[in-house]
Amino acid sequence: MKKIYKNIDHAKLGIALILIGILSRLVPHIPNVNPLTSIGLIAGKNFPCFIAFSILFFTMFVSDIGLALLFGYPIFGYWTLFTYTGFAAITFIGSKLKYSSKALPVYIFFSSFGFWIWTNFGVWLTSVMYSKTLAGFTSCYIAALPFLGNALLGDIVCGITIVSILNLIKVKFHSRKAFQS
Repeated sequence: MKKIYKNIDHAKLGIALILIGILSRLVPHIPNVNPLTSIGLIAGKNFPCFIAFSILFFTMFVSDIGLALLFGYPIFGYWTLFTYTGFAAITFIGSKLKYSSKALPVYIFFSSFGFWIWTNFGVWLTSVMYSKTLAGFTSCYIAALPFLGNALLGDIVCGITIVSILNLIKVKFHSRKAFQS
């Protein structure tokens, strides 16, 4: 009977992460300030890899379609490979790390920074915005610095907020259960 409750709790967590991720991308927000890095780490830590990747990719796919319908953005482009694989790497890291809530900001920081490096390499490589020279490469990363600041701030705030809410729910659930015994 305990396993059924655990599966229901996992299903609720998965659905909550998906909804948070989709809504955070569809509502107006500061560029690169969303909880997807945190969702990738949390899903990776709490679910088997296949389910964690499914949560992340479903969230990305549905929100990409929503962005296309609402704002006319293209659903996919060459950059998609870099974005999706960047978040897949974050989810994979979450599956391998045993971290506490206290260490979460450190993991979020390095995940955000790695994602920024990888996706901006993708921008430089696949777009016509920058020449395929060292100068173009450097210009790409310099132009992306404000997005790094936004992502770091947003990822750390969102990650701490999500984990704090999950911990409060867990404490409340366990406290209520303890009083019912």
